[in-house]
Amino acid sequence: MPESSTAAIERKESLQDITNARNKST
Repeated sequence: MPESSTAAIERKESLQDITNARNKST
């Protein structure tokens, strides 16, 4: 798996974590 793909997945998961935290706050 290319490093760029791994970084993209990690970035996506981080974005999802932020979205989940926002939904929890509301």
